[in-house]
Amino acid sequence: MICCHLLCRFQLYKLSIFLLPFSSSFHRINSTSKKKKKKKKMPCLYISTNVNLDGLDTDPVFSAATKAVAEIIGRPENLVMVILKGSVAISFNGNKEPAAYAEIVSMGGINKEVKRKLISTLGSILQDKLSIPTTRFFLKVYDTTAGQTNSKL
Repeated sequence: MICCHLLCRFQLYKLSIFLLPFSSSFHRINSTSKKKKKKKKMPCLYISTNVNLDGLDTDPVFSAATKAVAEIIGRPENLVMVILKGSVAISFNGNKEPAAYAEIVSMGGINKEVKRKLISTLGSILQDKLSIPTTRFFLKVYDTTAGQTNSKL
């Protein structure tokens, strides 16, 4: 075992001596070819409601919610994901009248003003498309970058 270990270390040593003259050019080539890729930040909106969606055309809800999230958060529509789940057991204010709970997760783009716009706009969409009163809609907002520092640790 020791012999094999020493042999491997010797081979690596010989290789490093051979590559030493080329290492600076190798590093220069690799460092220029590694460009920072901009992370695609995909917001996801998950809506749960106690409204039965069977037989309803939900396409207008999806398109309106996608467009609203994209515009308010500042992301392209093709990166916005919307999930709509109906017939969920929800009790709000002690009764089971139409209500909705939604969560939105985004990597950045969230501040106090954006939260207000999201609550207002999504509430209006649910009221117009699914007859859920805005007073019976709750939105939870997650910003996955909140509290992060630019530390490289």
